[in-house]
Amino acid sequence: AWYAGRQTLIYVLADGSLWAVPFDPDRGVVTGPTAALGGPASSMPTGTARVSVSRTGTVVFVPRVGATPVLVDRQGVATPLIDRAGEYHNPRFSGDGTRVAMDIIEPTGRDVWVLDRGQGTLTRATFDNDGHDAIWSPDGVTLTYLATREAGVATLLARRDGTAPRMLASGMT
Repeated sequence: AWYAGRQTLIYVLADGSLWAVPFDPDRGVVTGPTAALGGPASSMPTGTARVSVSRTGTVVFVPRVGATPVLVDRQGVATPLIDRAGEYHNPRFSGDGTRVAMDIIEPTGRDVWVLDRGQGTLTRATFDNDGHDAIWSPDGVTLTYLATREAGVATLLARRDGTAPRMLASGMT
């Protein structure tokens, strides 16, 4: 939450909706009904909403924008890879080009998913609610990715067979 001055508190719910509520800072209590400001606001991989409030009470936020990843052939023809809009980041082809790993940001967090282009299936590869920026091993068996841990950012190795990820390095900031 952010104090916007003029006795107004600004906050974002888990679904990204942006709200304002009258607030008495001296007593620390809400003094009136909430008002919707907009949204949904996008969030950082750590869950922090991309919102800022100026000293004059002006609010700025980065909207959550849904898009569909597309494959573009050499002739410039674009074909959607997935039939639902969402927040997709960092697409990476497997070495043989049959799969695409990408981050998907949802209200519960950000994780790496794998699209099997031949089968058209999308499978979650990480379960950190902050797994991101994966790269494939040359043989396409593992994904190395980043996730936030108490000691900082960790580098982990996820196997395609679903076994628990193995920590490769931690404590990076």
